[in-house]
Amino acid sequence: MGGQATNSGIDYQQRIAAWCLINQYTEFDLSTYFDQIEDELIIKAVHFETESAIDDINLNCKNNIHVLLQVKRSISLSQNESSDFYKTIEQFVKQFSKLSSAKEFYGIVTTSDSSAKITNDLKKMAVSVKLNPEFLKENPLNESEKECLEKTQRIFSEIYFKVNNEKPNEEKFKSFLSKIFVCILDVETGKTVEIAAFMLLRSIGFKKPELIWSILIKNTLFYSSQRLSIDKTKLVAIFEKYLSDESITDDSDEPFKTEVISVGPFSAAKEVLIINSFVEDFDFLVVELFRFNDDCSMKNVFANNKLIVDNDDEWNVIQRFATMTGLNRYLLENEGIFKDKHIAIIPANGIENEEETECSILHKSLLEELASKNKNPLICLHCDKAINNNNALLVELDDIETKRNVGNVHKECLRPVDRILGIATIPGVDGDKQYLEYFDYKLWLSLIIKGQGMMNGIKSSSSFFAGRVAVIGWNSNEEYDADYSYCIKMILEDNSTSYVYQRGKIERLNKSNAIKQIEIFEKKQDEFKKLNDPFCILSKSKTVSVYSELLKLKTTEDKILEIVNYEVCRYSKQIAKAFDNDISWYAPLCLLRDSEEETLFTISNVVPILSNPLEFEDYFDNWHRLGVNTDGIELKIIKNDRDFDNYMRIFFQDEMSPIIDPLFDQNFNLIKGYPIEDFVKLKKEREEEDKD
Repeated sequence: MGGQATNSGIDYQQRIAAWCLINQYTEFDLSTYFDQIEDELIIKAVHFETESAIDDINLNCKNNIHVLLQVKRSISLSQNESSDFYKTIEQFVKQFSKLSSAKEFYGIVTTSDSSAKITNDLKKMAVSVKLNPEFLKENPLNESEKECLEKTQRIFSEIYFKVNNEKPNEEKFKSFLSKIFVCILDVETGKTVEIAAFMLLRSIGFKKPELIWSILIKNTLFYSSQRLSIDKTKLVAIFEKYLSDESITDDSDEPFKTEVISVGPFSAAKEVLIINSFVEDFDFLVVELFRFNDDCSMKNVFANNKLIVDNDDEWNVIQRFATMTGLNRYLLENEGIFKDKHIAIIPANGIENEEETECSILHKSLLEELASKNKNPLICLHCDKAINNNNALLVELDDIETKRNVGNVHKECLRPVDRILGIATIPGVDGDKQYLEYFDYKLWLSLIIKGQGMMNGIKSSSSFFAGRVAVIGWNSNEEYDADYSYCIKMILEDNSTSYVYQRGKIERLNKSNAIKQIEIFEKKQDEFKKLNDPFCILSKSKTVSVYSELLKLKTTEDKILEIVNYEVCRYSKQIAKAFDNDISWYAPLCLLRDSEEETLFTISNVVPILSNPLEFEDYFDNWHRLGVNTDGIELKIIKNDRDFDNYMRIFFQDEMSPIIDPLFDQNFNLIKGYPIEDFVKLKKEREEEDKD
């Protein structure tokens, strides 16, 4: 058993290490995960098995921020000197005692399998003391929180005295506690963070993210054994070894890299245009033009897909280029259009040396600056959708109708006056997956980290729903900007407290509604007590239901606590920060639509909604068996709960049936998925039935 636990812990640590490397390579802001740290966390270097007191994984981040991680797959609160918790606090105290930087933080990274005293109580106290050093005195703690605080402070004092030969005061303990954060990262097979890692790998061009993920996990064991440090230069070499050599396919002097637009050299000196001919006997003209006047101002003005020439004449532009090479490529790709057409070429004499003029060099610097400021090069400048196909063009925008910019566009979004600088091939793109052609992986990743609170709860209770379809009750009466001053506190049988939640957050009410709610709760509680099945709450997940239902849902870490009483109390933002889950309840999710018409995809009156875009093929295959045509389908991200609610109102108004992750048998019976029903409507119907 010990060996299995050790191996499980090593595997978990390797996965966290691989996850750190992916975030380092993509420069993803880790404060999205480590949300108890307010600063931006962009990793500069990852250090494995270091010589510092906290030795698992150390992250050197920008702005001289140091994040030191102890990685424990499962950890519980224990004062035993041989326990993981005691050893972890010991490492934290030793590092704290030799604190070399004010911007230094100590993290316990673990899974949701760990003790609630760590993932709930310790995390809450660490958050609270950062918000208000007096929070622990000003707000009463429940029995579990008191135990956690007392044990943690006792261990801290004991170790601090051993290390420093002096007793720490209360302020010293608060300062120590403010350095700690607890992060729950379920990064094991099939869990949320692993899926997010796949998304991030996919977003940087890996066709088989699961393979790269596996390689990184294996590699991190070697990095740890050798106590290596991986900076960005080494990391790029590691990653690019697995990327295609065809990551750049363009003219040698017009490069575009997958994740960052290269800083020059760009072609700046001339315009190459194909236009409708103004010369008799020719259909089209190819013209070369100088770009700059003697004072480096622009000679040519473009507007409304035309070139405005000096004599106020206008030329209709078919397409605009930076080089003749780009023009030739365009003519080859569009051979059908120009076949059998008469084309004349009007060159600009002496233009070959213009690239070395001061005006051209100055403009190149401007292009390089614009390119470097483009933080999302794989988002189309025009449609603002992601670019996930090998059909992208690097362009310069400088016409009257747009803001000057350099970036990537879809070929179908290209305008005639966009000055084409080059093309890009995104390595690893699967051309068959057209439904992911415009999918924004990075947006999805940034949303999923703090999203799908409801789906996570359902999936974690999968054994409870085994063999039956779980219906989701959607409440149309959600108020997003509630600023009421009251909430409802629940007094539990162990004298601890919890609160009435709405979508993972403490529900804010006016006093009158809070009193009415309590009257309803107390009436229901009396009814179920008579049935010897009272309303209770799970200590860890905070799920409220009758005892018999919670018995099916509880994990080994959960306690079922009866709700003894309800009280109206004043709402406090500080309490909410400690108790609330800072997550979206429904979003992100994916709707499906026709990529050409951008109309909603439905199956009869069913609106399918997907919770994981990488599993889309499973649903495609199932729907194909029903004779459903899925050609030309793309995924549209529902970014937030407000948008989700708006869609639900439209669907129910149109008498459609939204279902998350639907799978059907051959007779169109739902065998798996999560139908969504209007809770308010169901409640009214039930009340009417009760009257009858």
